[in-house]
Amino acid sequence: MSSPPPIQLDQTLIRPVEPADAEGLRALAADAGFGFTSLTTEPAHIQQRIEASLAGEQPLLVMTPRPNINPPASALPAVLGCAGLTRSTGKPDTAEPFYAYRRERTIHQSPRLAVRNEVEALHLVAEYDGPTLLGTLILHPAARGQGLGRALSLARFLLIARDPTRFRPTLIAELRGIIDRQGVSPFWEGLGRHFFHVDYATADRLSAQDKRFIAELMPKHPIYLPLLSPQAQQAVGQVHDDTRPAMKLLESEGFYLTPLVDIFDAGPVLRCDAAAVRTVRQSRHTTASLTKTNEPSNNTPALIATQEDNLRIVAQPVDLSTTTTALDPAAAEALAVEPDALLIVSPLRDPSANTTA
Repeated sequence: MSSPPPIQLDQTLIRPVEPADAEGLRALAADAGFGFTSLTTEPAHIQQRIEASLAGEQPLLVMTPRPNINPPASALPAVLGCAGLTRSTGKPDTAEPFYAYRRERTIHQSPRLAVRNEVEALHLVAEYDGPTLLGTLILHPAARGQGLGRALSLARFLLIARDPTRFRPTLIAELRGIIDRQGVSPFWEGLGRHFFHVDYATADRLSAQDKRFIAELMPKHPIYLPLLSPQAQQAVGQVHDDTRPAMKLLESEGFYLTPLVDIFDAGPVLRCDAAAVRTVRQSRHTTASLTKTNEPSNNTPALIATQEDNLRIVAQPVDLSTTTTALDPAAAEALAVEPDALLIVSPLRDPSANTTA
């Protein structure tokens, strides 16, 4: 079977997930592999994820091909990718917290023996009403390598810039840790399996449904890293090779490493104040102009989102020096906007940065 033809960023639309996207999400989840607990192939879980997005607690954005493009949309996956947010980590109403390990170093020394050891330990953290969590970023192979992943990831920040009161002042992102192609996590093998007596894939799947078993079985005392296998120690805070581009992107947006790691695969947790995120800081409110003229040479590739109830996001070069945003006909059609409609715009990359760096 031949692979779908490549698609360009200006041929896509980003919007909130809809019930009709269920099969497209299932296909994405099947391709994602191990380590994605926020989206599985189980129909009941996908339905639950769509309902949570429609309710507003876990917004999920999907990228789809626009109609009337070449190659035809019918030749492409119905859902090219998805990216989500959880408004608040932890669920105080159900006593289901967000779990992580916090890395701490302590000094143990004996002057009499002339011994000084710096020992790192993992402390279990339970957050019941914490920061907004980024997650569920998956891209179909046909959509990779064209800048689509960047646009889809950054679209979540436009959602925050559009309505910051819906989200927490602080954002965090859990990144996938070291897991091999067979779904084996060296950190889980060195620690979690001894307490849960199931493999990583099973624990990973169960945690997406109900996290109460974590509190029931996870050790409450600090875990001293020197007691773990060398493979487990080396995995702590390391990111999966496939996730490195996502980490680099978040760091360029202002995110930084924290002492927290995932309790299952020990992947790193990044953090940033919502107002400090580059896409949020550089976003601005404009109005739509549908009289697109010759493209000025100083136009900057940007994401454009509607500010009205029906969220739609497209990418197009714009002139950031004006108070209006001139839309090309295809972008205006995808956004379904009239002249003078309210928009929010943010550049895809920092205009002040050295683009060759």
